Amino acid sequence: MAGPERKMTQFERAQLLRRPPSPALDWAVRSVDPHARLVTVRPITAATSSAMHRLIVDTPSTRVRCLLRRFVRIDWLEREPDVARREAAALTLLEGTAVKAPGLIAVDANGSHGDVPAVLMTRMKGRTDSSGRSRVFATRLAEELPRIHAIKVPDDAALPRYRPYGVDEPLTPPVWTKHPEAWERAIEIHRSPPPPHRVCFIHREYEPGNVLWAGGHVCGIVDWVSASVGAAEVDVGHCRMNLASRFGLRVADRFLNRWHALSRGSGYHPYWDVVAAVGLLTDGPISPDDGLDQFVAHAVDRFGAV
Repeated sequence: MAGPERKMTQFERAQLLRRPPSPALDWAVRSVDPHARLVTVRPITAATSSAMHRLIVDTPSTRVRCLLRRFVRIDWLEREPDVARREAAALTLLEGTAVKAPGLIAVDANGSHGDVPAVLMTRMKGRTDSSGRSRVFATRLAEELPRIHAIKVPDDAALPRYRPYGVDEPLTPPVWTKHPEAWERAIEIHRSPPPPHRVCFIHREYEPGNVLWAGGHVCGIVDWVSASVGAAEVDVGHCRMNLASRFGLRVADRFLNRWHALSRGSGYHPYWDVVAAVGLLTDGPISPDDGLDQFVAHAVDRFGAV
């Protein structure tokens, strides 16, 4: 899950960066065109949860730039063996909509064509923006969410229902926190029922690292592997957590204010901030993060005032 990163072992890093095996590459190239040939393969070094490789493929008529995601983390596949099929379902649902998402080329749902489950998709232009300095940064992030939440989800869509991460696991506050009592209370809130909400299509991992920019405008939204059906506020809380961690509460609040104006909602419950932050505890030790620490303390204070 996105957020403050856990430290990877050297073995995990090597698994993410190593060249995909020939069967996986052959499948990807054939999926683009039976007569295509592979030109280049380059890893995305910033990938942390799955192996991501940029491919350039030449067909008889054109050059195609695509992205191969391979789910190499065994622990993830043990928990969610259908993860590739789910991302493919989300990309299929988004095709032809107002949401700026990659196009699905092919899916190897169980790894029978390569070595592990994989998704092949079109490669989007643009870059992530890690500065957060522009006043329009947070507001433009917020402006993309109504398009996502407006997507109609068929009853037979292969998408999971949202459930907070680690809701049944024993969790403890991070050892470095300056607000241990707030974290203890946050863990209690995390286990409580959610406030009333409307159910819709959600990205679930919506945050700056999954948004591409060009010319000061959002040009793409990537990483749909955790797309689900749940409360729109899940995406709001997850993005707010990331914004607060990287840029501070003021930027997170600016994002919320813009989303709230667009959604015309009756209010935003701090429960969603809490579950976003506590969910990080399920993915191993979190590096010390003052922004996250303050975010949790602030959310718990607001929860008590609701």
